[in-house]
This record gives sequence, C-alpha cells and structure tokens, in this order.
Amino acid sequence: MLYAGTDTSVYVSFNDGDSWQPLQLNLPHTSMRDLTIHGDDLIVATHGRSFWILDDVTPLRQLSDDIAKAGVHLFSPQQAIRVRWNRNPDTPLPPEVPAGKNPPDGALIDYYLTHDAKGPVTLEILDEKGSVVRRYSSADTPDSLEELASEHPIPMYWVRPQQILSSQAGMHRFVWNLHYTPPKALEYEFPIAAILRDTPKYPLGAWALPGNYTVKLTVEGQAHEQPLRLVMDPRIKTSPEDLRKQFDMQFAAVQGMNDSYELLEQVQSVRAQLAEIGPKLKSNAKLSEAVAALDKRCAELAGATQTSFYGVPPTGRQLENFSTLNQHYAAILTVADSADTMPTTQAQTALQQIEEDAGPARKQWSTIRDQQVPTLNKQLKKYKQAQIDAQKPLAEKLEGVAGGDDEP
Repeated sequence: MLYAGTDTSVYVSFNDGDSWQPLQLNLPHTSMRDLTIHGDDLIVATHGRSFWILDDVTPLRQLSDDIAKAGVHLFSPQQAIRVRWNRNPDTPLPPEVPAGKNPPDGALIDYYLTHDAKGPVTLEILDEKGSVVRRYSSADTPDSLEELASEHPIPMYWVRPQQILSSQAGMHRFVWNLHYTPPKALEYEFPIAAILRDTPKYPLGAWALPGNYTVKLTVEGQAHEQPLRLVMDPRIKTSPEDLRKQFDMQFAAVQGMNDSYELLEQVQSVRAQLAEIGPKLKSNAKLSEAVAALDKRCAELAGATQTSFYGVPPTGRQLENFSTLNQHYAAILTVADSADTMPTTQAQTALQQIEEDAGPARKQWSTIRDQQVPTLNKQLKKYKQAQIDAQKPLAEKLEGVAGGDDEP
C-alpha cells in the first residue's frame, strides 16, 4: 500500500501504484509537502496549513476484494489504550478560536454495510467471560440538546454530540469510550474542564479493565465478531490487582446508583397513584387517612437531593433516603474515578458505611411494597376504587429534587 501527496491532495494505492484513489476526506486542499506513518496514523505536513493526521488507518490495511464484495464487514480494531484526559480546569476556547482536535478517546470500531440494514443494528462489547460490558443500537435515542440547555447552564457548543450507531449503507466508525454503561443518576453534569463539542456528560460508567474483549456487530440477525485488546496507559504503574480494586469500587457505586434510582422510581410511582386517588376519597375519612399516611411514609423514603452537596458524603450517620443514596453513591464513583490507583482506606470505609445505611431504607420499602400496599389495596377494592400497582412504571423522568411539594 502506498500514499502520495501532491500540490493539492493525498492519494492511496492498494496495488503498488498501478492505480490511485483520493484520500482527501475533510483535509483542506493545499500543498502536501511531507507524509509519514506513525503507528496506525497517517500524518501530513502541509505548506502553511500545519499538520493533519488521519487517525487509525488499520481499515485501509485490511481492505481486500472479498471485503468489498461482502454484505457486512467488521474490521479488526487496533489496540486500544486507556488514557485519561488532561485534568485542565479551565473553560474551553470559544468556537471562533482555531484549535486542533484530539483523536477520539476510546476504541475505534470500523464496519461496512453494502446496503441499508433491515431493522436495528447492534454493537456489543463483551469481556473474556462473554458478559456484555456495553451495548449500542441504531435504535437508541440521542439526548435532546433543548433539554440539556434547559438543565445545564453551559454553552451547548461544549457538549459532545451523542453518537448513534448507523444502519445505513457505507463505511462507519464508532467509538467505545472504554466505560461500562453509565449509571442512573438524579443529577448529571458537564465538567468545567470542557473541550469544544467534545465534552461528555458525567457520571460515566466504570472504567473497563485492561485485557481482552470481543466486539460483536449484529446486522439482520447475523453476528460478526472481532477481538479487541485494551492496554493501560504505559505511564501508569499501578498493578493489575490495585486496578481491579478500583474497578470493584466503581462497579459497586454504579450498582448502588442504579438500585437507589429504580427504587426511587417505584416509590414515586406509588406516590403519583396515591395523589390521583386521594381527591376521590374525601367522603371516606378513614380510607383518606390511610392513603395520606402511606404517602407520608413514601415521601420520607423518596427524600430530596441535597442542594448543598459537593460530591462528598456528609460526616456522621444519618437516616438515608433513595435520593441521598443516589448522590452518595455518585460521590463514591467520583472518588474512585479520580486517579488510576487503589482506593484509599477512607473511600472504602465510606462505601461500606453507605451500604450499611442503605439497608434500612431498602427494608422499609420492602415492607411498604409487600405488606402495606396490599393491605391498602384490600380497602380500596372494598370501596371500588383503583388499586395501587407498586410495579407500575413512573410516567415522568425523575428530577434532581425527588420529593413532593412538602419536601424542603
């Protein structure tokens, strides 16, 4: 395979120079004075236009007539390196200031479709045991920029557009950010260490550990797999055992966030149903009191987020509710993600304390859901009123303050 730079363009040849194809992509037309290959990247030195880098040319190296004739092809991805971004605390340059763009932070996955897929296309990252680490689909719904703008007081040109897997014909590149699925959080944020149109929404899921993974692309019921090797930033000297401890803490925090969020949704769903039937029971004082009492117990469990919360669990033991639990687990996730090293003993102690404090809240909700709600339903049925379904999905998205109007 050969590359050629001219006074206006860059070309590539797959047959020792007998024929050439343009490799211009989004490269400006200018004089290409020098070419070099560094690892898997093609670097162009232009005349007066700085350097231009084509990241990851491994798909070009793998191209063949058989691939061109195939209906679907998943290219073998290059080795991925787990590297943290610079923790620069400054706000980004405004969009009108010229600046280079960094390569994608993650594993680059390339695939080719000769025709539009019939039905959703899915991409899964599997670990060595075959368990799903991350799953994407062409049917995924992207975040609404209008909603993000209403919820976050930042310029929208900070935000990294959500990448949706494509099911259309053509060549496609998708980036896995080397994280597990993000947790369900009451509050999301965009860090002030922002990058123009490339700032992800936090919290992210747990970091994937260095090791061997499998990329699985499914198109029209046919699965295509390729191995993926993930290695650690060579500057990091933390042992695999300590990285595993970091992962275990992150994973436990994510599970705690998901569990508290789902239980909060159940509680809020019950409260919404109680609020709907409450006005219909004004003529039945006893039943109305029972509904109000149950709603009060649910409100205490739902709680409210702490507006003065800065990512660190408060000192001292307190009665947890599902809103504060979600925040406190998020704090543990932030601490565990602060550096690629074994968690401190203080962080481990804090996680253990949160787990202990979560027990009474979970137990109390089990009592309400499995005993008190059925007891109330018997009374509601007796008076021919709609019954409460503790498993009914919550119609509205949970907000940062999860309590009702009577909450602080």
